[in-house]
Amino acid sequence: MRSVFSGFYGMDNSGDDSFVEVSAWGSKKYWGSDLQLFFSNKLPEIHTSSLYYQPTKGYLSFGKAILDLFKSDVFVSAGGSTFHSALKKTDIRTYAKLKKSLRIPGKIGAIGISLGPYKNTIAEKSTIEYLKNLDFLALRDTRSYDMALSYNLPFKPVKAFDLAALLPEIYNFDNSIHHNSNIPIVGISVCNYETYINGDINNEKRRNDFIINIISELKTKSNVKFRFFIFNGHPLIGDESLTYQIINKVNLDAKLNYEVVSYSPNVEYIYKKIAECNLVISTRLHASIFACYSNTPFCLLEYHQKCSDFLTDVGQQDKCIVYDGHKDIRTVLDNILKILYDKDDALPLKKDITIQRAKLNFTETYNKTRNV
Repeated sequence: MRSVFSGFYGMDNSGDDSFVEVSAWGSKKYWGSDLQLFFSNKLPEIHTSSLYYQPTKGYLSFGKAILDLFKSDVFVSAGGSTFHSALKKTDIRTYAKLKKSLRIPGKIGAIGISLGPYKNTIAEKSTIEYLKNLDFLALRDTRSYDMALSYNLPFKPVKAFDLAALLPEIYNFDNSIHHNSNIPIVGISVCNYETYINGDINNEKRRNDFIINIISELKTKSNVKFRFFIFNGHPLIGDESLTYQIINKVNLDAKLNYEVVSYSPNVEYIYKKIAECNLVISTRLHASIFACYSNTPFCLLEYHQKCSDFLTDVGQQDKCIVYDGHKDIRTVLDNILKILYDKDDALPLKKDITIQRAKLNFTETYNKTRNV
């Protein structure tokens, strides 16, 4: 059985790397796949052996991709915010629609994805048209699920969850064996957003200043080690430059106790480095997701709808809610200190429920679909 996956892969992003890890593992475990192929220019280091190549604009490469899509038993868009723009003619999913229209055997679906926010009404109409050609659709948040229900699709969508919630099962991770450092470790993961969408840069600056102020206050009030994560190592749109800008601003006296964990293609390594932290403060969604499922308290800045959706679905406690950096910093700091030193229970209330929902990406999709 051949599973072919398409998504935002091979871009040195630990969050997207986790989609590859879980998709390969899940398709083999639950669907009986003996060949996993990803359209990507490279793959992270994952537990399940998989193939990959990146379709290019060259006729031979793109033609090979279309042929592999047509020969696949299942073609899947797996993980992330990949449904927000109109399909282009060069998008491999356009040819998935063609495969369906030609009634060529094999299923087409999407798992662990969110819908929107759409760039415009044309993008939404294009997305709906594509979704109606699928055999299955598993959404990673309640908002996207409700949206899919409103589209009157010819099948019932699945209310699933983010694929990364299944990482502990892949790694046989014991949640009780971590947080053993004598000095509390506070993980920090930052990223810009408005810079890349031509948005309000002032909002981006305010958000980053919020994190800078939290670090500066923690630095003076407690004995803490800071662990900065570069979750996105892409040379153009990655987090390295911003991370060091923030470090330089909070380390003017050269007394900051810190280390930097650079991007690594080894998903398990990054996951376990997050798990060693006593608390994580992040703008990157998947830094918080890795924290959540390793039983590590976290504060996620809600710079995007997908962040708010995640916090709602996992049942994040009020003491860890910081909105988009709009919460009173003194209140946030007091809550963080209680978590670090008084061991306040600060884990989300619905985490276990979302793990079960994440499994539905596999158990309620390929083997339970409308067509063959």
